[in-house]
Amino acid sequence: MASRHGFSRSAVIVGASLVVLALVFASGWWAASVTFGSRSVKEEPGETVTAEAREGTVGRVFNFGLTIQIPTAAVTTNSLTGVVTRVGEGEAKQGGVLYVVGDQPVVAVVSAAPFYRDLAEGVKGADVTALQEMLKQQGTLSSEPDGTFGQSTSAALKDLQKKLGAPASGIAPLGSLVAFSELPTPITFKDGFRPGVAVSSGDEIVSAAVGDREFFVDVSSAQSEFVPVGARVTFSYGGETFTGVISATERASEMDSIRARLSGIDGGSVCDSRCDVLPAAPQTSLLAEVRPEEPVTGIVVPAAAVQSTPSGTTFVTISDGERRDVTVTGSGQGLVVVDGLRAGEQVQLAQGATPAPGGTPSQDPSQPVEGDTPTDETSAG
Repeated sequence: MASRHGFSRSAVIVGASLVVLALVFASGWWAASVTFGSRSVKEEPGETVTAEAREGTVGRVFNFGLTIQIPTAAVTTNSLTGVVTRVGEGEAKQGGVLYVVGDQPVVAVVSAAPFYRDLAEGVKGADVTALQEMLKQQGTLSSEPDGTFGQSTSAALKDLQKKLGAPASGIAPLGSLVAFSELPTPITFKDGFRPGVAVSSGDEIVSAAVGDREFFVDVSSAQSEFVPVGARVTFSYGGETFTGVISATERASEMDSIRARLSGIDGGSVCDSRCDVLPAAPQTSLLAEVRPEEPVTGIVVPAAAVQSTPSGTTFVTISDGERRDVTVTGSGQGLVVVDGLRAGEQVQLAQGATPAPGGTPSQDPSQPVEGDTPTDETSAG
């Protein structure tokens, strides 16, 4: 159920965790001239440290807080005066009580037409039809709705009023019915609205959804490079997995904050036909995985094995001393995917660099944002 007192529009930013995916197709990762133990291995003076090129996949994944927000607006203005004696739940249902002023319940009704007058015997119109349809669904009206408030409608309304603990007048006074375009729907109440407070005519008390769900990720300016337009975002809820893309970024209202908005892969809604799986609350916070770029699969070596010339050519040095030009097609957390090598070839690491546990060089050239915690999921043989 949604909170009765509204929701903050600021999203909670979950500390981003950098995860490097290195999927290895062999029992060992770096079959090098050193054996990996529980700690990094230091080479002896003059010793050349090598690592074996392996097939694998390199990519980056960041965990950020995702906010799902349903835009809301006031449903109607209150027309009753008195003291609130009861407040309903955070979801409006057909024939359900939203709140009670004195002994008069305010009831939700599906209606395309607003309720703008007292409804009593002799009244005709679309608002009467909506009332009759609600009474029929509640089981107190047996006849078909016809838009005319007659004796049968009055009797059915009295029965409902008795069930709700209201005076059985057979009349629906102005303010006792609130029109909704569809029900059920999540609602929120204005701040401070609770039993014991006084209300008057004209107060905007109840708000409901007025648009589609909005999906966004809020990050600091320093983390904005990790949420570029086009990045894929994945999250799970209710046993379902949802994937969207960052379609736009903007400066959020909070100082030094960037908001990355999501859309569906095809440009539509992120949840598409599965939106009913997601919470109906006006605002929900979940954890999502953000991939700034697509994972790259190929021949993977430590970044410490790749060097470049002043002209920009990148190369590696094979174990026998041969220099081999390569093209870097992907990188992440000290690993690179290159074209120009074959799986199984040994490459020399830059002087002073050694493989660390899990296959990541101890001299990591990447610079994660302060506060990020890189986690290496590379397996080592």
